[in-house]
Amino acid sequence: ANYGAIVIYDGLRWDYIPISESPVLQLLPTNDGHIYISPFDDFGRATRDHQGKWQYQSFRDRLPTAVRQPGRVWNIVQVGADIVFSTDTHIVTLPEGNPELARLAPIHTADNIPPPRHSQQSIIALRIPSQNKLFWFHRGVGLHEYHEGKLIPYLADSKALKDPRIAWIASDSNGEIRIIWDDGSVFTIDSEGRAHPWLHQAGPLMNETFVRTALILPDGGMY
Repeated sequence: ANYGAIVIYDGLRWDYIPISESPVLQLLPTNDGHIYISPFDDFGRATRDHQGKWQYQSFRDRLPTAVRQPGRVWNIVQVGADIVFSTDTHIVTLPEGNPELARLAPIHTADNIPPPRHSQQSIIALRIPSQNKLFWFHRGVGLHEYHEGKLIPYLADSKALKDPRIAWIASDSNGEIRIIWDDGSVFTIDSEGRAHPWLHQAGPLMNETFVRTALILPDGGMY
């Protein structure tokens, strides 16, 4: 993805697909051959026409009024046949990708939480494969389990999950939840919602910069 377009290479040739005059922020290819795409303040889908050419179709006019101008879309994920994406105000579910059937789950904001640093995410989708569950993390608010278009508070009393220093949240293959602070400090979250320094790296990693994202490897290591 780049400013206003995406580029696809199928192993033989490149396809350039104009999307918008705004930067493309998120995209999700799906197994049915579609690509769900979010330029700034828009959301839609790219499909191939009968000639095999990619065409982008905006969903803006077909979405509920509250999210027709979604601003920044933070994540796009697939749950079964449904497409789910997050804005600053809602988690939006498109049953089988249909915007006209969209279901909205409001996101409650936290007061007096400073905005994230440049390029950091305020809302993060968290999958726990061992539990076959999807969670949504909202900075300063905490963690919610996603179930059939609804958000259910998870470890609601956990102060650790509401800490505004959290820059990223992830899960390993065993379902252990880890939080990473701005400075690179890593903690694990126990079943009561308490944070414990990660055994393999507990202290800060950086002073002059900050964490934007992290990846947990199958062997439990991290980038």
